[in-house]
Amino acid sequence: MNYMSKALASELLKASEICKHHVEEEGGLILNRGDEFVFVPVQNIYKGTPTAAGLYETEQSDFTGRVFPLLKEGWKFYASFHTHPSFSPNPSGLDLNVLFQGFKHNYIYAPKPETFSYTTWGVEGQFTQYFNRNTLYAIQ
Repeated sequence: MNYMSKALASELLKASEICKHHVEEEGGLILNRGDEFVFVPVQNIYKGTPTAAGLYETEQSDFTGRVFPLLKEGWKFYASFHTHPSFSPNPSGLDLNVLFQGFKHNYIYAPKPETFSYTTWGVEGQFTQYFNRNTLYAIQ
């Protein structure tokens, strides 16, 4: 992440403000169309259960209802986003090996250190780096 647009920084901040449950993981998708980005929150299938404290998976009917209309308007999948409200933004093995599959760009936000992780894949494999929330304010 050597460069981040103002539009993407703004949507990451928006995502971190929308997904602020203090125990349960929450998230959604970041879509893009040209230079535009939009965060689309999608409910966790484990919402309201103890599992939600450590696992985020999209609820399929919510995903379909919120994301598909935007895809029809020309938006494209850009990144996954979810929170780790009770621990660090380090991607777990499950995040890396299962949940991130299909997304080149993946963001996790941990509110306690106010830090994001960004994980991407390239020719040389997986790469993760970290940045503080204040970095996004500076970009805006």
